[in-house]
Amino acid sequence: MLESMYVKEPVYGNIEDGKVIKNFGNIQEEYNALRNGAMVYDCSGYGIYIISGAEASEFLEKLATKEIQYLNVGNISECYFLNEEAEVVASVFILRQEKNYMVITPWEHAGSTKKWLLNNSENYSQVNIQCMDGQFTAISIEGPYSWKLVKNALNIDVGSLPLRVSTDIEIDGEIIQVMRIGRTSEYGYFVLGSQQVGSLVYERVIREGEKLEHLFSEGGLDVLEMAILEVHQPNFLREKKEFGNIMELEQQWHIQYDKSEYIGYNKLQEIFENGVQKHSVGFMCQGDFSNLSGEKVYIEEEHIGYVVYSIFSLKLEKQIGILLLDDPYAQSGLKYKIKKNSGEEIEACTISSPFVRPMSWDLKME
Repeated sequence: MLESMYVKEPVYGNIEDGKVIKNFGNIQEEYNALRNGAMVYDCSGYGIYIISGAEASEFLEKLATKEIQYLNVGNISECYFLNEEAEVVASVFILRQEKNYMVITPWEHAGSTKKWLLNNSENYSQVNIQCMDGQFTAISIEGPYSWKLVKNALNIDVGSLPLRVSTDIEIDGEIIQVMRIGRTSEYGYFVLGSQQVGSLVYERVIREGEKLEHLFSEGGLDVLEMAILEVHQPNFLREKKEFGNIMELEQQWHIQYDKSEYIGYNKLQEIFENGVQKHSVGFMCQGDFSNLSGEKVYIEEEHIGYVVYSIFSLKLEKQIGILLLDDPYAQSGLKYKIKKNSGEEIEACTISSPFVRPMSWDLKME
């Protein structure tokens, strides 16, 4: 991590085998920066793996839910690794490089990705897996004006960098990678380099961020989770398999439906053919509650489902979340009751996604 470079004092939490920054003490400030300006966060705890060898393409094709072998050099595929039960092992970015592939996975899947890669490589004699833990520094800059911050801090033409593409630039005599990827549906950039140069990049981003005519802040997982929910992107820290399968939870964002040769495909087809009797839908309610995960949902006295999870939205000043409901109740515009174990009843209204429209969807780079 870049602890010595942080401007503010971080609050830490734990994910899998490592720690992650939850916030820097002012979630409102961090959220405002993410949704209206730019927010930088340390991704040094991400899992980063180099896959090389004569069978590297074949190996990744067997794991990934999207085709990998036809990726052009510099292009990135955002996909899943599934197990035989079509459960998500990891959400990954796969970058095609000149002689190998780079697999990048967020904090929540770093450990499981490493185990999955190693376990499945045993039948491939010409696959090499290099775990880059501790060898790279990674940061993300996201927000509607993150492009301007990256342009100023790194002196690159951001307008020529398409979504899910990586470019190499030189800083202090070293080549670093800048990728246009993110997690919040705002403009996003992922910067990867050595620990020494990564510190220099972070310092530049902070310096240019303070000059930015828009809001800027360091940030952490608390705001990321809020923003991910606001656009109903999958959150695998919260949307557990205990609630439902990948189809019921509508997590099939990164699956290529005309690809069939990968682990988990047969089970996925079985789920699809059998149909699902439950679906997820967004909801909103008044009040700032602690996470309502697991609480039961009723229509009159009929139990029809559960709260998957919920978070208080600073933008909407309401509790928002995801329900998993029996058919045909998972529709927007309906009112239900959430009955807490304490006996308290909360009126919830279902709503279509996104809860919040990111500014980046309507803002053009200059």
